[in-house]
Amino acid sequence: MSWSLQVPPTLRAEFNAAVDAAIPTGDNASTMGGAKQIAAAVKIMKELAAQVVRPRVVGIAGGHALQPDDGANFYDGMSVSVSGLE
Repeated sequence: MSWSLQVPPTLRAEFNAAVDAAIPTGDNASTMGGAKQIAAAVKIMKELAAQVVRPRVVGIAGGHALQPDDGANFYDGMSVSVSGLE
C-alpha cells in the first residue's frame, strides 16, 4: 500500500517531460494523500535533476501517504532520488 514513480535513463534536455509522462504505480497512488505526495515528488525530482551534470538522468521516488485506517506501524514518508549517467 504505497506508491512509486520511476524515470529510466533519459537525456537531461528531455527529463522534465519524461517525469511528467511517468505513471505512478501502487495502491496508494490513487488516494488524495498519495496524489499530493506524487505531485511534490515530481516537482522535487525536476529541481534535483537540474543540478545533475551528466548527460542522462535517472529518477526514482516512492512513499506512502497514511490513510485513516493505517495503524501505527505503517510507513509515513517519501523519498526522491536522481542520478546522472554518462
